[in-house]
Amino acid sequence: MAACTTRSEITSPIFLERWYWLTHPNSINKPEDKMHYGAVRGSYQANWLKSKSVSVHVEVNTLEELVNIFHHQRVDRILLDLDDFELVVSKLSIDKAIYDKEFFRYVPLGLFASNSLLKCHSEFMEQFDENIGTCSHAPFALSNCKKTQVLNLIYKQVKALVSLPRLAEEILIIPIPINS
Repeated sequence: MAACTTRSEITSPIFLERWYWLTHPNSINKPEDKMHYGAVRGSYQANWLKSKSVSVHVEVNTLEELVNIFHHQRVDRILLDLDDFELVVSKLSIDKAIYDKEFFRYVPLGLFASNSLLKCHSEFMEQFDENIGTCSHAPFALSNCKKTQVLNLIYKQVKALVSLPRLAEEILIIPIPINS
């Protein structure tokens, strides 16, 4: 994606993906350095894996192919948007419950506008960002379950930070301005 940003700009997010690591049940105890990864050629996930120097052992052309080779354990682990995975396993009549799922991150996706487009239409990005909200039927809203997960994660991290003696000392030293 770095190459894209040198020749283009990205709009405000228009979609939010939930990326999950999915691990085949027979590979759960496999050492990390022995894991075989699969990805859809040219996908955001394939590009991200390559940017992190994760060796992708099998690249396929479609999501259905990826889920199928994962199901038949030609790869041990895949990184996918959970909604995409659930749609494909449903289409292929595969039981999604057998796979180990671990939430990895939210990924905002936008539209890449080429520099040549922006040169001809300098107002494009601003107009696109202003109007994209009218195109979406469902705004970015987290379910109550996801909100609880995020708050629990933040709470655990804050609790760990507050327990650090040095941090507690620093917080006590910082004067708090009072607005009157």
